[in-house]
Amino acid sequence: MTAETPDFIRPTRTSYDTIADDYTAQFSDHLADSPLERSLLGAFAEMVGGNGDGAPAPTPTPTV
Repeated sequence: MTAETPDFIRPTRTSYDTIADDYTAQFSDHLADSPLERSLLGAFAEMVGGNGDGAPAPTPTPTV
């Protein structure tokens, strides 16, 4: 944990890490037959993608 990460995050992160491998094994091909969902998730990931440090990119301000 870093000094910037609040202590209450530790149990959540630990629980996610505990089930990550099982979750990945169970759902690794979940979207194999769902091209639309894969495309939507890919577009969303691209839109909110961060700079590689785990933090999301800033949300663009919508224009009216």
